[in-house]
Amino acid sequence: MKAKRKSKFSAAGIILIILIIIRIIAQAIGAIYSSDSISLISYIFFGILYAIALIGIYQKRKYGAIVSSIVAAIDLLGALIVGGVVGVGAGIVDAVILLLSLKEYKTI
Repeated sequence: MKAKRKSKFSAAGIILIILIIIRIIAQAIGAIYSSDSISLISYIFFGILYAIALIGIYQKRKYGAIVSSIVAAIDLLGALIVGGVVGVGAGIVDAVILLLSLKEYKTI
């Protein structure tokens, strides 16, 4: 009889990792197409923070969930200020990342 293999991550953890990877890609694309140095620095800074959060979540460390929660909250605030279709889409993703990060923090 085969033993059931336990996954390292829950479904919420896997979704969180996928969403953070999408946000890192979005930050990289934003950095490539940024028109000024302040935007470029912002995209790079948030991309690095999301990468740190991704590493922490992959290693099942609490700092990963904490960093992703903080970055998603700041990013959510920025998306609400920007508004429009892009702001709403980014805001929804950030809200989901925030909720999943909090759930992941409780399970670590």
